Amino acid sequence: MSEPLVQHLAGHGASGAALVLALVAGCGRLDFKPGSAPGDGRSGDGTLDDGGPSVCHTGAFAAPVNLGMANTTAIDWAPALSADGQTLYFGSLRGTGTQALYVAQYDAMSGSWSAASKINELSSADGEGGNPSASHDELALLFGQTKVFRSTRPDRASAWGARQQIVGDTAAFTSPGGPKITDDGQLLYFTATRTGHTDTSIWSMPAAGGNAQRLAELDTTYNDGWVSVTSDDLEMFYTSYYETVGVSTDIYRATRAVRTDPWTPQGRVAELVAAGGDFQEDADVSPDGRTLVFASRRAGGTGNFDVWITTRSCP
Repeated sequence: MSEPLVQHLAGHGASGAALVLALVAGCGRLDFKPGSAPGDGRSGDGTLDDGGPSVCHTGAFAAPVNLGMANTTAIDWAPALSADGQTLYFGSLRGTGTQALYVAQYDAMSGSWSAASKINELSSADGEGGNPSASHDELALLFGQTKVFRSTRPDRASAWGARQQIVGDTAAFTSPGGPKITDDGQLLYFTATRTGHTDTSIWSMPAAGGNAQRLAELDTTYNDGWVSVTSDDLEMFYTSYYETVGVSTDIYRATRAVRTDPWTPQGRVAELVAAGGDFQEDADVSPDGRTLVFASRRAGGTGNFDVWITTRSCP
């Protein structure tokens, strides 16, 4: 996001479709070790095992912890963890006040996170450097506030290539942004304003390109969007004003039994609602469903939007 959500949140209604371009063929404190919970399907260094983790959909989230190494007194938000939990991407308005992408790496040997650094090759004056989402192999990065861009690289050690716009305005919607690609790379979710409306909705489309469908079952008469899903695509976290319109944003949850089912809204994630109703948004869930990073202006931060981390105990 490129400005406080209370200012920039701006469709809902009957289902719509639009042809868009083809896309692509566990942290917390500075010493937090991502993905290290017993039985979470990860190896000793925190990376995913070849068989993949078991996905957790139940259990309460713990009290959020401020991810200090990512935060400044400027706006720091829209965090996204890599599939292996070793890389954190996020947007920030530090320095010039223009939103840019930043990244931090987890060092398993030292058990700590590196200082966040700017992804200079993806910086631009238009403020579209936010809302990142990395592919499972981290060779593609999607991002954007009012358009969806993609950048690729040949390997993780290389710089990112020039960005390419892959989703823009259509007859069905405007200002698409906040992209999230599923862990298997098959589906893209994004947030856009339906033509003729002023509030945002959640949309999805095949990652290989095709028709974009609005998720009408998650629409309210307020702003909904900025989603993340577990690796099985059966649990979604998203941002909405629904229960606190004009006061705050909160993180909401939806579930479904199989990927072909519509989503069923489950309401706010109650344990993540901040005292005093301050903003919490831009949730990104780890593939195994056990770790959630998000942005908030809650007490205990640096005074603006910060990146926070929480984990949940699973049966």
